[in-house]
Amino acid sequence: MRQGLADKALKKRCTREEQDAYIAKIRDSVGDPSIWAQQFLCLPQDENETFISWPLLEGAGRAELLPIKELRECKELYGGLDIGRITNFSYLWISEKVTSSLFITRYLYAIQGEEFPKQERKIAEILLALPNIRRLCIDKTGVGWGLTEYLQEKFGKGRIEGVLFSAISKEQMAFRMRHQLEDGSFLIPADREIYDDFQLVKQTMTASGNVRLQAGTKNDSHADRFWAAALSLEAGSTEQCVTPAVHVASMGNGRTTRLDNILRGFSKD
Repeated sequence: MRQGLADKALKKRCTREEQDAYIAKIRDSVGDPSIWAQQFLCLPQDENETFISWPLLEGAGRAELLPIKELRECKELYGGLDIGRITNFSYLWISEKVTSSLFITRYLYAIQGEEFPKQERKIAEILLALPNIRRLCIDKTGVGWGLTEYLQEKFGKGRIEGVLFSAISKEQMAFRMRHQLEDGSFLIPADREIYDDFQLVKQTMTASGNVRLQAGTKNDSHADRFWAAALSLEAGSTEQCVTPAVHVASMGNGRTTRLDNILRGFSKD
């Protein structure tokens, strides 16, 4: 900025104050402090913190959303519904299975502050309008249990599947989604709000070498879009995803044996 970028952008000779204001405008548009630090200030961040990187999201941001009328023409649709009531909202994410491996986001629907009977009616209306939704996976943990049962009674357990959120199930769904984002088999809308929501999910490593996921909260969302998207892929998946873990060498491997041979003859002192 000091070397003339602000001048070129604003097409005039900028004062120091105008440069500062332009920098502040860009920083505010970025929103996330870690992204600002890494992408604009050249301060590398710990990659173990953010589960899905910003470049990965931008690369996948090529999906075109469709109205209900056009969704009826899709061959296979799969949905994910993350449940919320007051603090967080319920979020419906519908993906089209275009090929055996390619999923494209086609429809998004948010419900906030609605009583569960009203939520059930709204979701039921969408399911009735779209018989090509093969399966809808719902977070039935806690408050989602009742809504899941109501919809199962109306549409059957073959079409409505309840998913209990646990550390294991969440990791399996999250890693499946990241893998599909990485290989280009899951496309999402180019939407800053969605990107920010996905970035709320952070990963940490336990002492035993396992990955644990935690989600922050921003703008009344507890990564609701992230989990709705992951549930939609769960609905369309036929294979179980195994989460990675850090390899811990067993005490019987060759390296340990060689160390034992080297140390043989030394006293325990």
